[in-house]
Amino acid sequence: MYRASWNTRSRHELEAAVQCDVAHLQEVAYYHMGYPYNLDFKAQIYPELFGFLLNHLGDPVQGGQYGINVFEKELEVVEVFKQLWGGNNLDEELWGYVSSSGTENNLWAVYIAMTVLTHGHQGREPVIVCSEEGHYSLDKAAAMMRLKLIKVCSNKDGSINIDALKDILDERQDVPIILGLMSGTTVKEGHDDIEATLKLLKQTGRPRDDFYVHIDGAFSASFLPLVDAPYSINPGFWHDIDSISTSGHKYIGSPVPCGILIMKKRHNDQIAKIVEYIKSNDTTMAGSRSGLVVYFLWLRLFSLGSDGLMKLALSGIELAGEIAQAFRDAGIDVIHNQKALTLYFPEPSRELIDKYSLACERGYAHIVIMPNTLDGHSKEFIGARKFARDYLAWWAARR
Repeated sequence: MYRASWNTRSRHELEAAVQCDVAHLQEVAYYHMGYPYNLDFKAQIYPELFGFLLNHLGDPVQGGQYGINVFEKELEVVEVFKQLWGGNNLDEELWGYVSSSGTENNLWAVYIAMTVLTHGHQGREPVIVCSEEGHYSLDKAAAMMRLKLIKVCSNKDGSINIDALKDILDERQDVPIILGLMSGTTVKEGHDDIEATLKLLKQTGRPRDDFYVHIDGAFSASFLPLVDAPYSINPGFWHDIDSISTSGHKYIGSPVPCGILIMKKRHNDQIAKIVEYIKSNDTTMAGSRSGLVVYFLWLRLFSLGSDGLMKLALSGIELAGEIAQAFRDAGIDVIHNQKALTLYFPEPSRELIDKYSLACERGYAHIVIMPNTLDGHSKEFIGARKFARDYLAWWAARR
């Protein structure tokens, strides 16, 4: 009979491997600019927490039979985001949980939307509509749930084109629609005009429950409401939406990918079912969820507070604007959207791409001004101005 086997390694070998990786990771993280991750979170990690299997089995409100959990911390995290997105002023009850990622947020939101719309429309299958710059997790959701996905063309700034969306809605009068709006697109940090989109839905003359509106705010939704963003692009339940989500490991910062999804409770109630084994309702996408990452988020949110997060965001937006202007002065075609931390510009040399871990697409690249890239914020990370100087030097030398 076949039996798998592998050899043990000495403690010295294991520690040497870890230290080698740590040295490499520290160097890569020092120069990192290309992805929207706040890497400055070490002060909020407590090693004692790693001594427990913090497994969140079941609904965060109900709790469950497995006792090694921090559900009360998860509820506090959820309450922060309800408040951030205007849920405290809403007439109806909201529900939410801490997920593993922005992708899980979108997958579960689409699943809930499909269930709600199918149930309310005699089994008519909905279609998903989003901009062509929507996150690829919506493609994944469509494939997994065998739903048609319609992509609407985008404006130059990455936001959804309202006129093109109107044409799509006019063509699809006979089917329910799951509408995915973006608050901070992946590449340009474009912000879909939520106000104009919802006005368009009203103009169709169709009932509101023909639509399920989800805001994918994986990046920007975690700080836009703190920085006086214009109402039209400010994500939250002050707009007539059904759900909204963000990633915890991006702007806020966490050593483990995670997400937060908030929706109208009546929608999630449609799929809730009791599981006797865990003595809780099954209301989340994953059965086992990390309580450790809940703790990371809780520590970050309450060590910084809303004022701390706001100040970091405002500093980043200001620095992004400063660098964008320097690029424009040098004749560089750069996109810096309103209240955004992202700069989108022509792709530089391979040396700079690799040095700063830049994300590139179709001859363009971007950097994201995260808290760890603010000059003087941390000695463990390089400042964004240093990248700007390197890029401007490369730009001048290539001409």
